Amino acid sequence: MAFVLAKYVPAVPSSVWVLALATLATAPILPFSGMIVSFTHNLDPLYVGLGSIALLGMNVGRDINALKTLNWRTVIVATITFSASFIAAAALAQFVIHV
Repeated sequence: MAFVLAKYVPAVPSSVWVLALATLATAPILPFSGMIVSFTHNLDPLYVGLGSIALLGMNVGRDINALKTLNWRTVIVATITFSASFIAAAALAQFVIHV
């Protein structure tokens, strides 16, 4: 369903549609949300995130020629930006978990 929506609204990637549909499907106002939550409550978040990481890797691999044409400084800045975002998210998560 997300791919169909992404086809009709190409400005929004299918991964965003998946997230939106999953959020709506598990909203407490819907009658079947309890059933979906009961099916998925034992899933490890690490395994759920692996799919996103795999999609990101495939996207980078698809544009490897564009990556080769970039200046080496751009690659370093992007790596630092991604690393800083990851560290900030991990620090925020640790703060929220332990407070």
